[in-house]
Amino acid sequence: MPHRRSLVLALSFLTPIATAFAQQPGSAGAFRTLASFTGERFAADPHVSPDGRFILLATRSELLVYDVATKRTTKLADGETGELEWSRKGDRIAWVRAGDDGSGEFVWSMPLDPKTATPAGPPQRVTIGQGEFPAISLDGQWIAYSAPETDAPGAPFVVNAHHLSVVPVTGGPERVLAHFDGGFVSPHWSADGKSIYVNGTVVGGKKAVVTKVFVDGSAPEVVRAGAGEWFAGMTADRRHIVLVPAKSPIAAGDRALVLDTTGKELGRVQLPIGTINEYDDVIGDSALVWVDLKDRRRLEIRSMSGGAPKQISVVGESNDAPTWSPDGKHIVFHVRENKHAVLAIMNADGSNVRVFHDTEVRDDHAGARWSPDSKFIGFSSQDWHRLTLLEVASGQFRTILNDTTIRVGNWIWRADSRSITAVMIRQAARRSIDEITLLGARRQLLDVGTLAAGTGFQFIDGATIAYRSDSAAFVVPLDGGGPRRLVDVPAKTRVSAMAVAHDRRWIAGPMWDPTRQEVNQIELISVESGQRRVIEVPFRLMFAIPPIFTAGDRSLLVFGDRADDTTSAKIYDVPLDGGAPRVVGAIGANPNRPSASASPNGQSIVY
Repeated sequence: MPHRRSLVLALSFLTPIATAFAQQPGSAGAFRTLASFTGERFAADPHVSPDGRFILLATRSELLVYDVATKRTTKLADGETGELEWSRKGDRIAWVRAGDDGSGEFVWSMPLDPKTATPAGPPQRVTIGQGEFPAISLDGQWIAYSAPETDAPGAPFVVNAHHLSVVPVTGGPERVLAHFDGGFVSPHWSADGKSIYVNGTVVGGKKAVVTKVFVDGSAPEVVRAGAGEWFAGMTADRRHIVLVPAKSPIAAGDRALVLDTTGKELGRVQLPIGTINEYDDVIGDSALVWVDLKDRRRLEIRSMSGGAPKQISVVGESNDAPTWSPDGKHIVFHVRENKHAVLAIMNADGSNVRVFHDTEVRDDHAGARWSPDSKFIGFSSQDWHRLTLLEVASGQFRTILNDTTIRVGNWIWRADSRSITAVMIRQAARRSIDEITLLGARRQLLDVGTLAAGTGFQFIDGATIAYRSDSAAFVVPLDGGGPRRLVDVPAKTRVSAMAVAHDRRWIAGPMWDPTRQEVNQIELISVESGQRRVIEVPFRLMFAIPPIFTAGDRSLLVFGDRADDTTSAKIYDVPLDGGAPRVVGAIGANPNRPSASASPNGQSIVY
């Protein structure tokens, strides 16, 4: 799936928060592009300077700064960096990078000339232990950051317990201020330097979107309780907090929320409709910055045995998410047009492409799926509220679910192709698993709330699910039977994306082990006997992307990259008999949600 990536930083003007919101809480801002970047070496994690003149850009091999006026890019430091931060005066930056030996995650800092954004001194590591999400105090003297409760390898993982610490901006002893359940993000200093606002929940405290932590050690206070919102930033005067819906894409009517530092709502601002990859911060007192990422992808069909690929490129922003039909005759995929994905279908050799421009499909691996008899394609809408069927032979569409009170999560066809089994997400995050017939009739099969908290979930088929906690794996029949414990798993290991074998006998997924520096293990569990195997691979797996079983369940296709390869991530074929993995395709540097599909006969792959 070769691609070029386009990164756009956009501004939404909140003008002016301090006065207009009290009078015009529904006012909408104007949107404009601040800067855009295109190329294979996509610069991730951009961060705009407080005056809007410069943009920090992190790649897998260096830290760059971009001058908005001159459009020139300058290298500041070597190494893979992330979680970038500017000081309020623009005279210092902080970031997260590995230690001198290439391991761990530590906070680094460097002084800059605020007029030119050129280095005024060498980069230096400022934390003794591991850390994430640095924030420089407004007086430029301190850095607050998130630190894991243990410095064991792999500890700075967002689900692990963390604490909020401060350290002098040039380095020194750590001072712990508060402990949090799991990770937290978005630390922001108050104007007087006496407190820090973060997106997270303290140990033993109420679930919070924004928590205020005091530097003198006083008990933290919840500013905004609940969930479902992200902390986008604070205004320069630190009098206002900006929250956004914890979702993407943004739908019509979704708005940013402006609060004062006590949690009182002051107003709302319209957000742009469509995909937003991340929010950067607030510039001054009037502009919210967000990042829009576009992948200029084309599909390739390649023989598993090697040789030159056949390239498929359909007019549109991106071609991706291909899936082979069970009978091997067609491939369904997405074409991205005007900030949303539409459905497309072609013959298995790439000929006779049909694009259904009036459709709208969820832009991930759960967007479109073939019925087992290859007669229908089911697809979920971008807002997750609709399920629609395309009858391939006639080209006719039929909506079988349209309900704005629920969102359709993971789903699968039943074996007889007469109905679909889907996870239904209701208000207050209540979930059930329902069966939906091709005529739209619906019945609940399972209340997901009756299951233990899981770290991985997969349909074995339309009548059985498998799920994994951080201590055991289970299978659950959807006919009313109880969970069956398959096998114990090592404590605190996690699997975020699982796949099921064609014969329904095995499940597999990338496994994160807190004792390791990176995700380089694949866990396989038999759904019959509970046998568990772990395959170690010599590269870093993409943790959130499910593997793909090839024909005959002889191997797995997985996505990953080597730490020393900054040019491209790869698709690897990993044999299940212990053989060495081999590369079967390259998908570009820093791919966003890569996808692939193997032909039913095992001879080809499309990606």
